[in-house]
Amino acid sequence: MSAAPSFRKSAAVMVVRSTDRGAEVLLVQRNPKLRFFGGYWAFPGGVADRMPDGGREDFLTCAARELFEETGLHFAPELRALSPAHRTALRRRLLEEEGSAARPTVAWHVDAPLQPLGQLRTPAFAPVRYRTQFYRCDLPPGQEPEIWPGELAAAEFVGVEKVLAQWRRGERLIVPPVRTLLECWHEAGAEAFAEHARVRCEAFESGAIAPIMNSPGICMIPLRTPTVPPATTTNHYLVGHERLVLIDPGTPYPEEQARLMGFLDERIARGARFEALVLTHRHHDHVAAVPALERRYGVPVLAHADTLAQLPFAVQRPVECHDGQRIELGAAPDGSPHWALVALHTPGHAAGHFVFRDTRYGAMLGGDLASTMSTIVIEPPEGHLATYLDSLQRAIDAKPGLFYPAHGPVARDGVALLRGYLQHRRVREERLVALLADRAWEDEQELVEAVYTDVAPEVHGLALHSLRAGLIKLEEEGRARRGERGWVGVGEGAA
Repeated sequence: MSAAPSFRKSAAVMVVRSTDRGAEVLLVQRNPKLRFFGGYWAFPGGVADRMPDGGREDFLTCAARELFEETGLHFAPELRALSPAHRTALRRRLLEEEGSAARPTVAWHVDAPLQPLGQLRTPAFAPVRYRTQFYRCDLPPGQEPEIWPGELAAAEFVGVEKVLAQWRRGERLIVPPVRTLLECWHEAGAEAFAEHARVRCEAFESGAIAPIMNSPGICMIPLRTPTVPPATTTNHYLVGHERLVLIDPGTPYPEEQARLMGFLDERIARGARFEALVLTHRHHDHVAAVPALERRYGVPVLAHADTLAQLPFAVQRPVECHDGQRIELGAAPDGSPHWALVALHTPGHAAGHFVFRDTRYGAMLGGDLASTMSTIVIEPPEGHLATYLDSLQRAIDAKPGLFYPAHGPVARDGVALLRGYLQHRRVREERLVALLADRAWEDEQELVEAVYTDVAPEVHGLALHSLRAGLIKLEEEGRARRGERGWVGVGEGAA
């Protein structure tokens, strides 16, 4: 049995102010250069500091400190007693000495109510997992937020309905847990919001699926699957607003399937129509839940002909999907008509592999074309490296915005992610060509260790598949051959 996951404490604060236009909430924009939610709007907050005794701040202390550091807003009497110049100097020292023993000590007594809303956790695929406590508070009288350039780029008070409308139009990226809480406000209203948020967070803590939505109408559902390490989950995607399709239902585990069905049933009960299961390719961690979902919902299964032909089970309503085909979704979340997914055939990892680009927001659902956790294994004979590289370029030419992988978090810039994959493969190939030019290699495992020097030995078995794919590509191009003494380079400079 695996050990329970370890979570770091963090806290975030929804600051609310009253205006003639109604209540507005404070959102801060994270610096677009940051790897973690760069360019997204969020609530002020951050990770709990380590304490001298080796523990960490409690959630409330973390919330008060982070709010002061990020925005200058404060509730502590000790800070209010300081002059503006001394408060500014203290804030600057706190930021400059972060993680240092010289960091100032502040008694973060809070004399204004910070109302707890609930806790949310980062998904299992995150390299570092956080348990974040969210709070609500009113803007302290006479204070205004001040953002200093660095981790944050901007701050803005905005009405909840306005910001959600902007998000539905694709005009503003919002950190998914923050969007979930804003939706709670929209659903319950200002007076009942805190209790509604608490109940929702408790349901998520008890196993209900939290809607991870980086862009409108695309809900990521990471569920446990027997997949390739370091991944432990596969991202199932429920796409649509009026009409729903579920992409890559891959969990074989009954308890995970039950969670998924509960989430689907909730959406159907609210008026959406569940219309199809859609497969990016045939691998087991993308298809294992198909039989159970077919039995329950009776919907067709859309996939490439090669995928349908190689499934390890019979499909009751198979529908061949073709390159360029539109999967109609009805109206988009902002009301735009004729929303659809467009299928792009991208073989190389698997013969029948598809990615799907949405026509309203430009997002791409990428299956195993790319991952944000690791590289993609190309396993001959079905896996073919030259074909895979062509597929990467085809996906780049489609100019994806957000890229939704089957494993790992969403990439904000799909083009940059895919170009990085091409560059990574070029570097690997250059290393392989140089080694083959030096001498013949009879032992492929030895060659793996020489090429994949940056990869942990425990994954060399997986790397061997990609090495063979690279050797086959060079052989097809006349740049390598397998002779009596093993693999050797062909051409100028080869041994």
